[in-house]
Amino acid sequence: MARRKGHTPLFFHDYGNWDSIPEYKEFIFQSPVGEIAGRLLQSSVALYSNHVIVKDSGSTKQTPWHQDQAYYEIDGQQVCSVWLPVDPVSKHTCLRLVKGSHGSPHYFKPVHFDGPPFTLYEIKPGDEGKAEQFLSAPDIDGDQQFQVLSWEMEPGDCIVFHMRTVHGAYGNNLSTPRRAFSTRWLGNDAVKGHRPWMNLPPSKGMKDLKRGDNLVESGAFPVVWTLE
Repeated sequence: MARRKGHTPLFFHDYGNWDSIPEYKEFIFQSPVGEIAGRLLQSSVALYSNHVIVKDSGSTKQTPWHQDQAYYEIDGQQVCSVWLPVDPVSKHTCLRLVKGSHGSPHYFKPVHFDGPPFTLYEIKPGDEGKAEQFLSAPDIDGDQQFQVLSWEMEPGDCIVFHMRTVHGAYGNNLSTPRRAFSTRWLGNDAVKGHRPWMNLPPSKGMKDLKRGDNLVESGAFPVVWTLE
C-alpha cells in the first residue's frame, strides 16, 4: 500500500493483491468481468493484475496522465484494463480518458503517482537509448485537440479501455469516498516485452519468462475466460 505524504484527506493505492483477498478473487473469477474483457478483445483472457485506488472525500490528489502499457513489460494489441467504481462517481471524479489515444504509436514516459509534480521512473543502466523513444506526456487539458471522456457512474458500471489509452483523474470533490477497482487483462497476442525503467509495478508471473513468450499460454497468469 502506498500513502501519499503530506496530503489529507487520504489517498492510497494498492497493487497486485487479488490472490490474498477473497473478495477480490471472487469478483475476478465469479463475476462477468473476464467475459466482458474477452468478448471485447475477441480472445481468451488471462488476468495480469489488479489495482485499487482510494481517494477520500476532499482529496485533491490527481492521477497523472499515463498509459498502463507503458508501465508493464507487455507487448501486443489484445490487452485492456477494466475500471470499476465501488462508489457513485460524477463526471468530475470519474476516470478521464483521451479519445482515440490508444491508436497512437507512441508510449509516454511512466511517472510515479507521487505528485504533482510527478517524478519519472529511473532508467535501467544501458537502456538510455530505449528510454528516449518514450515521449513526455503532452498538456492534455491545455490543448483543445484532445477530447477527454468521462461519465457519471454507479457501482457495477465499468469502463473498458485499451492499455495504450491515455487516462488520468482529478481529485475527489464529492462528500463520499471515491474507490475504484481495476483489473488488467491479457489476450492471445500478448507477449512479454521490455521496458527501460527500473522499479516498475511488480509481476510475479513475469519473473521466469523470456522476451517474446506468449503470456496467456505461459501458465504464469490465470486464464479466467476462454473464447469458444
